[in-house]
Amino acid sequence: MAGGKNYNGSELFLMASTQTVEITRLLRAWGGGDQAALDQLAPVVYGELHRLARRYMHREDPGNTLQTTALVNEAYLRLVDVTNVTWQDRTHFFAVSAQMMRRILVTPPVLAPLDGGEATRHRSTWTKASTPRRCGRGS
Repeated sequence: MAGGKNYNGSELFLMASTQTVEITRLLRAWGGGDQAALDQLAPVVYGELHRLARRYMHREDPGNTLQTTALVNEAYLRLVDVTNVTWQDRTHFFAVSAQMMRRILVTPPVLAPLDGGEATRHRSTWTKASTPRRCGRGS
């Protein structure tokens, strides 16, 4: 039951298929330079991106301070900066998204000391006595 209605298997398949076609259409429009398509695409793919991120975060060390939503947001920011990509379809987009998330998780964050302190690496997590900030995003 979805949205208060009973759906049989073929109706659910049709709904999923329609969404797949819509995502592919929006991806291709965005790839062609249509900014409005990106604006429409973001809310449609967010749930799946969050599910991907949650799956990757469950595999991380308990000490990892990155939140699932932050992983989604970072991957999204990197994806919208991608140029010269011809999105084939929904599967291609989510495969690139998954790869982007894995890269974010294996690449340590770049820390810039705010007060002249020194950023140090502790196990697989970057730590600093004072509050660090990410470089390159304007904090």
